[in-house]
Amino acid sequence: MAIAYSYPKGTPALNDTIIGIQYEENKEPAVKQFSIDEVLDLVPVVNTELPYKVYTALLTQIGESSQQILTSGNSLTIGVTYVITDDGPGYVLGDFTNVGAPNNELGTSFVATGTTPNDWGTDIILLYDTGVPVVTVLENTIGNIWFTYISAGEYSINSNELFTTDKTFVIIVAGSVGRPDILATYTDITDSNISLLSYRIAEDDLQDDLLLNASIEIRVYK
Repeated sequence: MAIAYSYPKGTPALNDTIIGIQYEENKEPAVKQFSIDEVLDLVPVVNTELPYKVYTALLTQIGESSQQILTSGNSLTIGVTYVITDDGPGYVLGDFTNVGAPNNELGTSFVATGTTPNDWGTDIILLYDTGVPVVTVLENTIGNIWFTYISAGEYSINSNELFTTDKTFVIIVAGSVGRPDILATYTDITDSNISLLSYRIAEDDLQDDLLLNASIEIRVYK
């Protein structure tokens, strides 16, 4: 055991020393200089790694499905799902990795995290659907997750096989305070998809326009 009572001023470096008293069994207490590195070795290491990867977000869905095109030079909208595609045989790939894309290949879907890509390339366009839920991502340690519109009140949460079947846990809370008639739930979890449903309980019917900052958390356990 050691008792330290003198320490360097300012921010100490690992090789700085502090003066203390060292106690050892069957020995007289002795004054000793301890390095900061030695003192840190006495601190127990706590493993804070979570047993799961997590995706937490707020979802808002407005309107019916309507396919749209975003062309070069226009700004992306943060939270919208886009699909990289070409507008002609002479296309040259751009660079969308700074706005949320995991890669720049044709057919890649992603939720935009920024508005201005590094490079639009040549004859590259982005497809999007105004009926797809718009996402405010709060935390994401799972990877690339995006959304698609299936039908009124039914949407798909998608990944490239990042949802492990039988190890994926989902929590959804629909809407805001004052909307007790709305229910959001999920079905059919696979490695790549989770079905998201929005109901109006009184009418027992799937409907659009019900998700208003609905909260969702997806946990994929290891």
